[in-house]
Order: sequence, then C-alpha cells, then structure tokens
Amino acid sequence: MTFSPIALDVAAVYDVDIIWVNMCAISFSLVFIPMNFLAIHLYKIWPRHYVLRVGIVIQLTGAWIRYGTTFSGNFWFIFFG
Repeated sequence: MTFSPIALDVAAVYDVDIIWVNMCAISFSLVFIPMNFLAIHLYKIWPRHYVLRVGIVIQLTGAWIRYGTTFSGNFWFIFFG
C-alpha cells in the first residue's frame, strides 16, 4: 500500500509531515524482507492452504486497523496497519 499519488492530501488531512506518509510505503518494503523468509519456512512445514490462510488473516488485520482511521482520525493506525 502506498500513498504516493495522494501523499500531500493525506499529510494535510491527518496534519502530519509528508515524510511519515512516505514512511508507510517504506515500512511495507522493509517488512517484506523478514516475512519472505518466514513464508519460505512456513511453506516447508505447513500445507499451502494453512500458509495462505495465515497471510489472509495478517492482511485483513492490517486492513481493519487502517480502516479504523475512518473513525479515530489517528494517522498512526495507518502507519502500523
């Protein structure tokens, strides 16, 4: 998830510096590295459908956390979701 096309708008709405909005995209790229190795390990020990279900749960949890910003107006939910 990246906010590049609307980074200025998001920064203005949540009253944060634009660097924090851009850090969202960077954080997703950084999390990819350890999760890649975790996924490889899980594919070795679990059936494919278990690994995919775990990935779905992680994605949905992050999506619901980001959706929480609709009600709270707190930018940090976006950052950590």
